[in-house]
Amino acid sequence: MKTLRAILAGLISWGILFVAFFLSGLVSWFNDPYLQEQVFLLVALIPAVFAGTRFYYRTGYTTNGFLPGLVMAIVAITMDFFITVPVFMVPIGVGYGAFFSSWFFWAMVTSIAVLAYVFRKIRTHTPSTDYQCVH
Repeated sequence: MKTLRAILAGLISWGILFVAFFLSGLVSWFNDPYLQEQVFLLVALIPAVFAGTRFYYRTGYTTNGFLPGLVMAIVAITMDFFITVPVFMVPIGVGYGAFFSSWFFWAMVTSIAVLAYVFRKIRTHTPSTDYQCVH
């Protein structure tokens, strides 16, 4: 596994999710801002992980998709720790404990690793040719 490339893939994924998080605060489609944030992040999750995974495998690496996905998830946690929470969450009264104890946060982090694995499996899956066609 190319660790630096996996870290860059994680930064790409986190960046897309961060933009979705930021955009969720600019509009008010739901009465509950927390629900709106979750919806924006869920909609952005698949394209974000797909973009990061695509970046990682663009040069032909054959690593199992879970390992780069795990690095991408760790990058997301780290970036949230150093940027999202102190700059955006603490000023509105949400501390580190509340942010990192959220079930939704951990579901998103787990989804990053799982989706990276799934995208890799889908991309490398070739249809089976073990069957015989009977005429």
